[in-house]
Amino acid sequence: MPTTSPTSHPEHTSTTLALNGPTKRRALAEFARKARAIVDAEADNKLHEAVKAIRALLRDGYQPIVFCHFIPTAKYVALELKRRLTDEFADLEITAVTGDDPDEVRRKRIDDLQAHKHHVLVATDCLSQGINLQDKFDAVVHYDLPWNPNRLEQREGRVDRFGQPKPKVRCVTIWGRDNEIDQAVLDVLVRKAEKIRRDLGIAVPVPADAAQVMEAVVENVLFRRPTGKQLALGLAGQGVSRLHEEWDRSAQREKENRAYYKHPEIKPEEVAADLEINDEVLGDPDAVRRFMMEVSQRLNGSLAPEKREGVFILNPGDLVQRLNGIGPDRFPARVTFDRLKDPDAIYLGRAHPVVEETCHVVLGKAFGHTAEPYFARAGANFTSSVERRTALLLMRIRYIIRETVEEFAEEIVLAAFEQQGSPFDG
Repeated sequence: MPTTSPTSHPEHTSTTLALNGPTKRRALAEFARKARAIVDAEADNKLHEAVKAIRALLRDGYQPIVFCHFIPTAKYVALELKRRLTDEFADLEITAVTGDDPDEVRRKRIDDLQAHKHHVLVATDCLSQGINLQDKFDAVVHYDLPWNPNRLEQREGRVDRFGQPKPKVRCVTIWGRDNEIDQAVLDVLVRKAEKIRRDLGIAVPVPADAAQVMEAVVENVLFRRPTGKQLALGLAGQGVSRLHEEWDRSAQREKENRAYYKHPEIKPEEVAADLEINDEVLGDPDAVRRFMMEVSQRLNGSLAPEKREGVFILNPGDLVQRLNGIGPDRFPARVTFDRLKDPDAIYLGRAHPVVEETCHVVLGKAFGHTAEPYFARAGANFTSSVERRTALLLMRIRYIIRETVEEFAEEIVLAAFEQQGSPFDG
């Protein structure tokens, strides 16, 4: 779960004016002074806390996303972070992305950040769902507490997911010590969600609509003393109690459903064996590395190991033009076939566009009309695995299935045979 970082806010004061003459001018001047104090970034303790947290993340080598609730807040935070941190870090870029921006603008701003050694993205919850950012960011700062604790997980899920090269993702939650709304959200929602996860081992969404959640939070604020203690009124807390009771029932149902549908007969060792078979068929990381090394050599390029273990320098040779726009910005490029070896190197897995395009080139040369010296369809090899000359055929067999509609299926079959008295006997 995210760590919490309490802050204090400057006092917000409201004043009703019904004065005339000099007294009114003095009151207006005082009111203006207090208003300036509220919007003065130098007196914004929450911003100070955020700057301190983001500075620490950048020094530790993290690239954070800062989530805000409101669009003006996101723009304000981005502007202040630029003003306070740009001079401290070489090649630091900070940008804001909000719901005001079209999708293509958001994508371009995010992609442009990767060109900088240090980068910070300030965003609203327009990026908390439906977009994966694990290859660009590895830390999350919750500048504003959302009124739905599920949103916390959704925000963190943008970077803490499969494909994240960093072994550890950092998350920081900032809340106001004297902000009653923050306290209410923590008490009513966030801490309740943490307790359910701790007690049952599962995360359960809030079983209420936005109006019910707002009612419970507002009720919690109204019946809270300035000291932070709840008032001992008979009617206080009914909305919160109803929400929590319904949440507990929903959590229990979810736990029972998972227990009913779980598969205790599945054993980890059996899954591991299936994965090994899958790797044998499709190619494990070592197979991808050998493939890229052999093909690059046959195309006047190279794949040479770097000083750092598990990192290579790829020069695709004649493939440079084909790979422009789908791989690194330029070649030679630092690549790895193990995500954990170097998060800054480009990870080439089986499904990476560079590997896929290289496969297309090999198949095209092997099955083209013109014979290619290094990409033949057939070849010979000396081996002690067989006693007589043996022919191996790699066949792709297609099956036509005719039912209500015509469909087809394919399989790859490796067949071997030897014939007595055939030309293979020499």
